[in-house]
Amino acid sequence: MSKEIYLPCLRGIFGDWVYYSCLIPMNELTRRVNFADELHKSKDLSKLIQRKLKDSRGKEICEYLEQENERFLSSLVVAVYGGEPVWLPADIRPSSNDINKENISEDALNTVGFLRLSGDEHLFALDGQHRLAGMKEAMKRKIKDLEDEELSVILVAHKNDQSGLERTRRLFTTLNKKAIPVRKGEIIALDENDMMAIICRRLLESSELFNDRRIAIKTTNNLNKKDKYALTTIGNLYDLLTILFGKIYNKKSVKDLKNLRRMSGEEQDYYYEYAEKFFRSLINAFPPLSEYFSSKNEDKVVEKYRCEDTGGHLLFRPIGLSLILEVVSELIQSGESIESSLDKIENLPMKLNEEPYVDMLWNSERKTMQTRPKVAIRDKFLLDLKVNKFVKKRDKILEKYNSYKNSSV
Repeated sequence: MSKEIYLPCLRGIFGDWVYYSCLIPMNELTRRVNFADELHKSKDLSKLIQRKLKDSRGKEICEYLEQENERFLSSLVVAVYGGEPVWLPADIRPSSNDINKENISEDALNTVGFLRLSGDEHLFALDGQHRLAGMKEAMKRKIKDLEDEELSVILVAHKNDQSGLERTRRLFTTLNKKAIPVRKGEIIALDENDMMAIICRRLLESSELFNDRRIAIKTTNNLNKKDKYALTTIGNLYDLLTILFGKIYNKKSVKDLKNLRRMSGEEQDYYYEYAEKFFRSLINAFPPLSEYFSSKNEDKVVEKYRCEDTGGHLLFRPIGLSLILEVVSELIQSGESIESSLDKIENLPMKLNEEPYVDMLWNSERKTMQTRPKVAIRDKFLLDLKVNKFVKKRDKILEKYNSYKNSSV
């Protein structure tokens, strides 16, 4: 049983829910709030929720709290039942001459107050279970200065009967189903811990190679007639950097590269310079790319190499750039240098209306690109280049490749 506590909060009504937006120290929150397995009387159903929490997300949040001085977590939504929670409106009457009292309604004044929890309540998280898991882990590790930090918590009343359980389960699923993951475009534009996003922005803003004329500001891999100057999209550039840093440079995992902390300017400079150097090497290896990047009339070069009737050149399609970088990454992981890898791929077929792309990667009837056969083509290239781990899977690779080749994708 926890001790009695008074939480400063605002009382509100939304739909038919009465809720309390409270501030609570982290040590009190982790001691009092549990997971939503109490939403089910069935132990097996409860285990489904517990199992979902046994992934790395909680530990990632714990490490974020420990390592990031600019840490911040959004509000948890918590159901409360049992005990004797009591709402105590504060007797607040503004006395400052800066406040026009006539414009403050009685309802607004009665919104501010305290919520008294006796310690007998059952509290469980409806939204924010991974954040809760991370905070509980942080308290276990006794991370300095965290226990007294205040979190925002939204408490909603819950009845522990059949109709109450159903109502609360609906709220649980609504909150979790309606939660929208951070989109790729927002990551590229804003993320300060994702190395690919940082270097993507920097290439667009600082590099002589890339600008918003050569890179279409789209998060997809789709180019159309309007993108007549662009070689590829910003979304594809992000993907190319993910391959480059995660598989070719390969000093950190992609997961770590997306969640870097306290990154030095020197480290950012190194990744930026590495990316620029690699792309220059790629450009020099393929004359059509050299022609594009040396031209002042990029649209003329794009028109020449991204032909609507024949598909054009592989490297003037986002999927083609990804395909070639994936081949290079496998060659490098097999022991080749960047230079020797680029030498080996210079002689790969590049025209989309010829083998192996026609009616696989390039749909000659619809005049469109199709993505599904990409992996099969990549693996076939690596088999032909005699990369050992692909030679060992020869039969499986050929079976998959031929299944695409002999069918309409």
